[in-house]
Amino acid sequence: MKELRCLVFKDQEVMKAVTERRRRRGDPMPAESVTAVSYLTGDGGVLTCLHLDGGETLVLPADEVLGALVSHCKNRHVPLPADSDKSLYVIRGTLALMITINFNKPVRMIPIDAHAAGSTVPPAPQPRRRMVA
Repeated sequence: MKELRCLVFKDQEVMKAVTERRRRRGDPMPAESVTAVSYLTGDGGVLTCLHLDGGETLVLPADEVLGALVSHCKNRHVPLPADSDKSLYVIRGTLALMITINFNKPVRMIPIDAHAAGSTVPPAPQPRRRMVA
């Protein structure tokens, strides 16, 4: 069984995420302002094109934009599972982050504590854990 989540981003959110990530990494951003955003799909994934005032276009690879969007979500406390598959798609002209969670992984074994083995002292409350079969 798998679960699929889809987060759709506005163009302004994509520009903000890319700008924030490049600023943190020390990568230069062009001095011109971004007038439009477009997306190209191909064999290498989704390329994000930032169209600048001067008529130039800055083409960003999928992995850079994916990292920027994941970081953007983390900064805004949007929960993203660490062990999920994340990929970019273009849906009706907007950028979407698809998150696939695979539930067919091996079962996680939870150790049995001494209280379950016949101890007379009541066990301390444990936080609930989700069991995946």
